[in-house]
Amino acid sequence: MRVIRTILTLIVSLAAGVAGILILFPLALAVPDVVVVPLALGFGALLAGLAASWGANALASGRTRSRLVAIVLTGECWAIIAAVAVEVLGRLVRFPFGVFALLVSAIGLAVIVTVAAWRLRAPQRAITRDVVITLEMLGAAIIAIAASVAATCSLTPCIP
Repeated sequence: MRVIRTILTLIVSLAAGVAGILILFPLALAVPDVVVVPLALGFGALLAGLAASWGANALASGRTRSRLVAIVLTGECWAIIAAVAVEVLGRLVRFPFGVFALLVSAIGLAVIVTVAAWRLRAPQRAITRDVVITLEMLGAAIIAIAASVAATCSLTPCIP
C-alpha cells in the first residue's frame, strides 16, 4: 500500500510541476529565456511541492502531516540547481533544450518532492495553518513573477 501511495503522490506532483512550468513557458515569447527558465522551474517547484504535500496528507494513514514549507523549499533548491544546469548546458552545447529540458527537470523535481513529502512529516496540527501558508506562497509567487517580468522588461527590450 505504501508503494501505491508514493506512486500516486509522484503522479500528482509531476502533473502539478509540469502544469506550473507550462503555464509560464509562453512568457519566453516576450521575455528572455534567462529569466523565464528560472521562473518556470521555480513556479513548477512550488506547485509540485504543494501538490506532493497535500497529496501525501490525503493519503497518509497516521496522525502526521507533511511539513509544507520544508517540502516546498526542497523543491525550490532543486529548481535552482536545474535552472543553472539548463543554462550552463544551453551555453556549452549550443542546443536549444527548451521544453524537453524543463520536462526532464520536472520529473526530477517530482521525485524529490515526493520523497520529501513522505520523509518530512510532523505531528498533526490544524489544517487552517497549512491552507494559509499555501495561499501565502501562491500569492508571493504571483507577485514575484510579475515583478521579475516587469523588472526585466524595464531593463532589456521585450517584445510588446
